[in-house]
Amino acid sequence: MGLQVAAVSFVSLLLELAFIRYVNSTVQVIAYFNNFVVVAAFLGLGTGSLLPRRQRLLEAFPLVLSLAVAVMAYLERFGATYDFTEDVFGIPVRASSLPVSLIVALVFAATVAVFVPLGNRLGHLLEASPDRLRAYGWDLGGSAAGVAAFAALSALATPPWIWFTVAGAGLLLSWSEGRGRRLVAAAGLALAAVLSLLPGSGTWSPYYKVELAPLSDGRERLGFAVLVDKVRIQDALHFSPALAASHLAGWMDYYRVPYILTRPRSVLVLGGGSGNDAATALAFGAERVDVVEIDPVILSLGFDLHPHRPYRDPRVRAINDDARAFLRRGQGTYDLVVMNALDSHRQLPGLSTLRLESYVYTVEAFRDVRRLMGPDSTLVVQLTTSRPWMGDRLYWSLAEAFGAEPRLFWTPGGHAPVVSVAFVEALHGRLDVAPPVEELPASDLAGFRASRPSAILATDDWPHLYLAGRRVPRIYIGVLAAGVVVASLIVFGLGRPVGLAPSLHFLLLGAGFMLLQTRSITKMALLFGSTWVVNAVVIGFILVCVGAANALVLTSRAPGPRLSAACLFLCLVAGYLVPVSPLLALPLPARVVAAGVWVALPVLFASILFSRSFARAEHPAGAFGANLLGVVIGGVLEYASMVVGLNALYVVALVAYLGAVAAGEAWRPRPA
Repeated sequence: MGLQVAAVSFVSLLLELAFIRYVNSTVQVIAYFNNFVVVAAFLGLGTGSLLPRRQRLLEAFPLVLSLAVAVMAYLERFGATYDFTEDVFGIPVRASSLPVSLIVALVFAATVAVFVPLGNRLGHLLEASPDRLRAYGWDLGGSAAGVAAFAALSALATPPWIWFTVAGAGLLLSWSEGRGRRLVAAAGLALAAVLSLLPGSGTWSPYYKVELAPLSDGRERLGFAVLVDKVRIQDALHFSPALAASHLAGWMDYYRVPYILTRPRSVLVLGGGSGNDAATALAFGAERVDVVEIDPVILSLGFDLHPHRPYRDPRVRAINDDARAFLRRGQGTYDLVVMNALDSHRQLPGLSTLRLESYVYTVEAFRDVRRLMGPDSTLVVQLTTSRPWMGDRLYWSLAEAFGAEPRLFWTPGGHAPVVSVAFVEALHGRLDVAPPVEELPASDLAGFRASRPSAILATDDWPHLYLAGRRVPRIYIGVLAAGVVVASLIVFGLGRPVGLAPSLHFLLLGAGFMLLQTRSITKMALLFGSTWVVNAVVIGFILVCVGAANALVLTSRAPGPRLSAACLFLCLVAGYLVPVSPLLALPLPARVVAAGVWVALPVLFASILFSRSFARAEHPAGAFGANLLGVVIGGVLEYASMVVGLNALYVVALVAYLGAVAAGEAWRPRPA
């Protein structure tokens, strides 16, 4: 029984992570709704757990998975239409486009349907287990194995058909039905793997599906375009006379702007991509160039395929890391720091609405940049956007960090391929301005200065560069409201045998835990970087802490529920009141220990509360399902950070746990 629980949990977690990656790369707009796919997966698992046992649900799983993959492949053909007044994402509108709300609804429904059979199977196994806490321990072990397996598959740059094949193999190993049905299931799972090939080939990094497209003027090769999840984010260019005479000539001016303003000997490039910035720095005589790029596949393109092979030059050091993490660890100073269009079009892996680059554009990040600059150094940030609040926010965030307003430059007269403004902080105050670069006139600066009273600075607590203000965009509110309504109807409809008070108790425990996990992930991303490795380690560490709490309860060594609740409340209050900035100054080993304790303690006490309640529940499957649906509610509440900031999630979690304790007192379960 335990091995079957572990197998289903393994498949559920691996498939959840795989589905998020596959859907994001296939249905373009979903990259900006990453959290919705996570919420849909938990909604499906919770719904399945609350349903009566239906063997046919599990038998239908291979077909449902195949249909869901086919739906994603079909939606790939369409672009998205949306209201530009809240332009929090940027994708091209194609000739054949569908409303964003319709695309999200279809993806949400398909994802829920995939995970209902798995939740039903898991709930039945927990219900049938003679020792539910041991079964829950197997569930946690299988979940941790699923996270580890997907981390390994990501590290190996494997494509989706391998992810689905591994998940299918794990499910078949636990399949207890007859040989004929097993063969039918295997055929269905193989079909899902084959259908995942329909969107086309590419190289799968831990963040994107990366594709290349050659660039030419009809006679000579100009380089190639780099597309991530079908979005053209950059071109790897051959800076040559042919390029200067082509339709891509404007990119030459774009990359030259920093080196026309100053002639550095040492350069730091944050978000270096495939190597255009490094190639330009070398062409202007830089003697030392450090390039930080988070995506290992894109970085490898600079080594192997960029026309100038800049990363093979001995003067260049290519660093595969998160830019903010490098800024904290970096030593020495640079004459020039360059940030060119750092926009990932990708949310932070895991349970968060943050983007990969969110912590790079904050006041605190620019202070980290300032630490790596000498008295004669220069910072150049180039930003291309049609969203005016982004320019205002960047302008005043730089001014706050450096103590002086930035100077603004551009390349007028059609030289640049897009309208891009360079925000420049020159500590020495001396810049060599020469054509085609011009400084924006004072009349243009008046608009920035007029925006100061209403400008919201980007900070580590509110790092939302792309939001117009402290509010949740309407497109998110509509989908989130629908998710809450559906989850509530399921809990208080299907969950009647469990009872109102216990249903509410387990639901609020799930909501609080989701908020706690989200804050842990965002905090660790700030401390150690927004890389996929950090997120995989954090999720795995949280599962280990939950397992440790369950073991303490199982062996009667855990503190009582009231003491655990009191300790949890103290941890949440401390998390809210104590700033994270002191940890940033610690050496790496000390920072790892301190961060581990910071994450482990509240997770441990929250998990003890759940395990104690779960041991007493009369209907384990219903309790487990209500808890998973509470995770859905927590995923919705996480969007409150767009209004009140990330740290306030501790307060929201505290309210959820207070409600859970109150519902638990009203429930007063009978002793096990």
